[in-house]
Amino acid sequence: MPFDALFKLSHCLQRRFFEMLVGLKGDERDVMALAKPVVGTAIVMETAVALQAEGASGLRLEGPPELAVLRGDALPDELEESSLVDMGAANLTTQIPYLTLRRLARTLSWTPLTRLPATLAAPQALAVTHNRLLVAEARRRRARLWFHHAAPLFSRMRQGVSEAPLLDGPEHIDALAGHVLRSLIDDQALTNEMRERAAALLRPHYVGKLAQAAYTLGVLRRVKRLPNALWSGTASSLPVRAMGIEVMRRGGTVTRFDHGGTMSLLAEPYSLVNSEFSVTSEFVLPSATAARQPAVTRAAELSRPLGLISVTGGRGDPGLNPGSASPRPANGRLRVLYVGTAFYGFSQIYPPLPRAPVYLDWQHRILGMIGALPVELTHKPHPGGLFRGRPPGLEHVARIDQRLFEEAMKDADCLVFDYSASTTFSIALSSDRRVVLLDFGCMRFGDEIKPLIKERCRIVPVTCDGRNRATVDPEALEAAVCAPGPALDPAPFRRLFLAEGEAAG
Repeated sequence: MPFDALFKLSHCLQRRFFEMLVGLKGDERDVMALAKPVVGTAIVMETAVALQAEGASGLRLEGPPELAVLRGDALPDELEESSLVDMGAANLTTQIPYLTLRRLARTLSWTPLTRLPATLAAPQALAVTHNRLLVAEARRRRARLWFHHAAPLFSRMRQGVSEAPLLDGPEHIDALAGHVLRSLIDDQALTNEMRERAAALLRPHYVGKLAQAAYTLGVLRRVKRLPNALWSGTASSLPVRAMGIEVMRRGGTVTRFDHGGTMSLLAEPYSLVNSEFSVTSEFVLPSATAARQPAVTRAAELSRPLGLISVTGGRGDPGLNPGSASPRPANGRLRVLYVGTAFYGFSQIYPPLPRAPVYLDWQHRILGMIGALPVELTHKPHPGGLFRGRPPGLEHVARIDQRLFEEAMKDADCLVFDYSASTTFSIALSSDRRVVLLDFGCMRFGDEIKPLIKERCRIVPVTCDGRNRATVDPEALEAAVCAPGPALDPAPFRRLFLAEGEAAG
């Protein structure tokens, strides 16, 4: 599947989900906003499109058992278990050692000792997750903010609460799942037969997600006391998202904080509404500049049928500050750090990624191409995903650095990325280092951001070779990595992410 087609498909699914969500009311909307089944849809759609093309290409795709269902060789109920990776899954019974001490330590990260007694006696809000931007804003706002880990808190809430899910039983959930399928899978890229198979494959996934959401919200509906004001990082995990939905239903406020800076770079508003704004009262971005980006303001406008939201800017996200760099050795070779992203298995994120086998093959070859240049190459893999920072076979291609990116980048002169929707990319943009972007075309930058990216980065388009493998032009790669040039100004991105140059308010 062409790389730009990955973006178009994912964008279309996000828009369709938003339109469906706006059309729902009451409990159905709350359950759908929590379940957000669009997350598992993209990979099935991508696979279906690819399977339709395999005959013409003379190739046969291999992969998880779901491929047999999409080919018509098996029925969904013949699958022993689903291969779909649930990116939003959360362990609701997580046991955290020294829980009380950890809660106190987290509260002290933004609360002076002199104000701790008042915070414990009469907190104004409860934080259930944290990130560096949240901590900075809690300090700046002098909020009496108490902390409790979301999963153990929800586990405690479930105790003694009778099971009474929202919606009217399995039939209602199945009907709602059918509504999702009709809304999302009605794609002209699929034949009628393939569309029916994709719907049959996804229906159990949708039913499971919706049933889990209905149960979770049903539990919270019966909890007598919830905070009037809830703070969290993003709304990615189930208990954090669910608590916010119920707090807002009761008339309370939910303040969430950006993570990684990507939201202020994107051109597309629907994913921001679906993932964050639909379950939030106030969303805080790193700066006023970030909060004014056209896609952000458009997302806030689109969210009005779902509830009022305030989008504000902080005074900079300390988590995106690159800090100081290590001096370059005299007469040394150019130090290049290739920064890969994670592998997610049979799933898809947004903005989308090439499939794991394609991406792993790409990493093998791009590391070889960079390593053949007159440079000192190091590979910084993503610490998460399927491989937990150890993609198979790549240790033989380039030296691997397992340190935090913030530490690894200090010893680099040039930073090479192929995925721009990441915290590491935002940090790099704010640094004084050369940044090379190997562009798959899977992410669209906002209208105000696109020219800044072109000025800040050396961009090399990723295309496909005769064997349909991802590749780049070797000469363009060498020029981007090695050619001397003027120092590139990170000031626009330091303003965007660190609020440098903005008037304090």
